[in-house]
Amino acid sequence: MKDVSDYPEVKLPKYPDLFPGKGPMAGLHSALLHATTPRVMLLACDMPLVNPALISYMLKIRTWAPVIIPYCNERFEPLHAIYHGSLLPIIELLIARNRLKMKDILDMVPKFLIRKKTIKDITGSLNCLSNINTLVEFNRLSRQS
Repeated sequence: MKDVSDYPEVKLPKYPDLFPGKGPMAGLHSALLHATTPRVMLLACDMPLVNPALISYMLKIRTWAPVIIPYCNERFEPLHAIYHGSLLPIIELLIARNRLKMKDILDMVPKFLIRKKTIKDITGSLNCLSNINTLVEFNRLSRQS
């Protein structure tokens, strides 16, 4: 895991995880802990085709549910979702119990789902939810875009 000082070119506030090595759950914890708004959007760094229109749509949703999340092909996209600060105690409990899968929190709380049809209506495809971890994935996504 990189240290936040490894990114001097990024002129935004950077906060280290208080629980290093605990993955996205620790990143979400840090984001919510330092947030100046009730909700934060968690985006994976390996999603190069993030769609501003979809993000704008998601940010405008008013719901009591603590998670706003895309749901496509019978799976959630937890690293392209909005989380409410009220989840901090649950996240801390999960981290303490070493339950670090984002699914662990999603199984416990209500969610406002952004369905596949809505995403396609807004963006034209589901490519905005694609992540790239290999050259094969990069080539596949490049051909589709």
